[in-house]
Amino acid sequence: MTDEEMREEISKLKDENKTLLENYDTIKSQVETKDKEITSLNENVSTLKQKNYDLFVKVQSQDDVSHIEKPKEIKVPSMNEVISKLKGGN
Repeated sequence: MTDEEMREEISKLKDENKTLLENYDTIKSQVETKDKEITSLNENVSTLKQKNYDLFVKVQSQDDVSHIEKPKEIKVPSMNEVISKLKGGN
């Protein structure tokens, strides 16, 4: 191989190396962006899981209370009504 051929080969290899480094930087940037997206999505999933659990507990506690009968309102007669009934009134 002559000196000129070697220079051409070295130049070609340098160009290929430059292209590969550019591609590497692009891919590295894309991976970092995806990692950030994944982290954000994982945080959202955790938040949604907690909200789901909170709603489950809330619904479950509402179900537990729903089968309990509410006390009926008791009418307390007034003193005049009691006296009237004792005297034989309606």
